[in-house]
Amino acid sequence: MYVFTLVVAFVGFVVLLFPLDTVIGHFLAQVEEDTAGKYRVVVADIDGSLIFDSHFKNFRVYQQGREILSVPELDVGFSLFSLLGDNKTVGFDAVFEKGEVSGKVALSTKGKQIGLKMIDVGFENFATDQLRFIEDYLASAKMPLSFSGVLDGTVSVSLEDDHRASEVDVKLKISQALLGAIPINQEQYSCEAIEEAVLAEGQTGIELEIGLSNAKIMVNRFFIPGPDIKLTDFTGSAHISRVYDVMRMSFDGKVLFSEKSTEKCLALRSEEPLNLVVRGSINKPNVTLGGIPLVQ
Repeated sequence: MYVFTLVVAFVGFVVLLFPLDTVIGHFLAQVEEDTAGKYRVVVADIDGSLIFDSHFKNFRVYQQGREILSVPELDVGFSLFSLLGDNKTVGFDAVFEKGEVSGKVALSTKGKQIGLKMIDVGFENFATDQLRFIEDYLASAKMPLSFSGVLDGTVSVSLEDDHRASEVDVKLKISQALLGAIPINQEQYSCEAIEEAVLAEGQTGIELEIGLSNAKIMVNRFFIPGPDIKLTDFTGSAHISRVYDVMRMSFDGKVLFSEKSTEKCLALRSEEPLNLVVRGSINKPNVTLGGIPLVQ
């Protein structure tokens, strides 16, 4: 009993006095070196803990000098039981300037390899324009879209080595949604651009429900209420390859535009909904609307 008491006291001493703040700071600084300067993480203040959540103030991520993520208050903590196995579970609670994001992430650790196994995230009154890296990704994929809205809902992702066993469940609502102008530049269709459009206003929001099972993505619901752009009857699926790349997409829907949004694209002005067709892969999408190619 005496020996056991000494061991417990020693562990408690280490936990209380271990310079975890310094270790975390060194790890965050290492990110810039490991990514050859592409990413840099800056934190104003760190309150580290081995037992309780570690608290970060003004957590910022930069990509090649441009701030892509800013979190004023961030709490991160490991599940102590998960530390005994190959999968480490990390819980987090991020308070942004506009809204909150909370959830947990499971990481697999085999040797020196670290892989993502699970994501379970909830959004509450979260302003999407705070995720600047999404806009950067769309631009790199030749889809220069500017979008903002207030997000509520959940995203659950379970990744397995066999991609056919992976699962995804997305249930989101986006209110106060605004889509920036979309350049089209199709002179033969007298279509220069789709003007900035309100996709949802008030408490009525965009509804999105997506599932992944057996390497197949199914869009169970995708509804945009408008008033400037209204999307209905959206159906289809996409297939995932072994490297988690979207290889084949096949989606169809109906879109109705307001006069305001089609001032520079009269070809899309119609009293009846136009056919939206999405084909190809995520890297090489083929999108047509009312017969006009938007992305090729």
